[in-house]
Amino acid sequence: MRSFVLLLLLLLLFQISCRSPSEAQLFQIFDWGGLDPEAYGFDKEALEQAVQEASRMDFFTSLLVVRRGDLVLEVYYNKCQPDQRHEIRSATKSVVSALIGIALENGHLDSVEQKLVDFFPEYVNETMDPRKRNVTIHHLLTMTSGFPSDNQAEALFTNDPDEMGQIFNMPLSSNPGSQFSYSSVGTHLLSGILTRATNQSTKEFAMTNLCIPLGIDIPFWIRDPMGFYYGGSGIEMTSRDMAHFGQLYLNGGTFSDQRIIPSDWIQKSFQTHVGQDEEGYGYLWWLGMMDNHAVQMAIGYGGQYIILVSDLDMVVVTTSLFPNSTAEENTRYDQIQNFVEDFILAAVVE
Repeated sequence: MRSFVLLLLLLLLFQISCRSPSEAQLFQIFDWGGLDPEAYGFDKEALEQAVQEASRMDFFTSLLVVRRGDLVLEVYYNKCQPDQRHEIRSATKSVVSALIGIALENGHLDSVEQKLVDFFPEYVNETMDPRKRNVTIHHLLTMTSGFPSDNQAEALFTNDPDEMGQIFNMPLSSNPGSQFSYSSVGTHLLSGILTRATNQSTKEFAMTNLCIPLGIDIPFWIRDPMGFYYGGSGIEMTSRDMAHFGQLYLNGGTFSDQRIIPSDWIQKSFQTHVGQDEEGYGYLWWLGMMDNHAVQMAIGYGGQYIILVSDLDMVVVTTSLFPNSTAEENTRYDQIQNFVEDFILAAVVE
């Protein structure tokens, strides 16, 4: 994991990315493309106020709103452009969830009740915590596997290049299935499971079964030293591709009359496996409520969001500059979710 952190630092230094000027700068408000926002149930003036409010908040790099399958609003800030790829960070997890569903449908996996140990027999030994024999794909999808949280895991990594083995051998912090603990190492195990089950890298499987059929691209995805693509982070996407991915879920898993994700997998992904009622965690999707509407969210560090509002047939995408401090990070998520609720959803009149 230390090599992972170093790689991220190098990427931040050398890759072309959004840069924050002293004052938020609006790059472009796209023409409505012949679309009248009022025809899509928006108060146009209220939507324009949302655009200006996002500019005032100074950290947004893009804001997209899709309704009824059409791109109604597309705005870029802080010198970002439409072809800019964003590090979507932990929103990568929701992509991995989709790949697990596809692998189940294609017969590469049998069930979410399959055991982790079945895919990594080389790490099983007599000194292993026996509870690990009970960890399932379901546990990894719901963050209830017992593997360490992100903060706990970081201190456990060494310079051993076999990060998958390091993760497998980490001590469990709780019994599998007993409690929620946000664990990116657990989702990296899911990437390993995909690789072992499909005999392809996670990225190769994603390109063939998700990206190419959907018409999106993920040319960049970080790998660990042994070649496993990180299951908890590492994908870069354009804002439009993020919107396409969200729309795929709103469409029930189909695009251009082609089935990509099983519809029952989407239903299971949006069930509250952890939490209460409609607020909690599904299969690597966050679940919540905004203005009395159920929402499903893929969330990445610093404000990378794909927000689905199913009963309004709407996808909202935001990308953001990374926070400069822990205090800024701690408030960023509430700021964005409140913005979407108070300015985007509030602009809907029908």
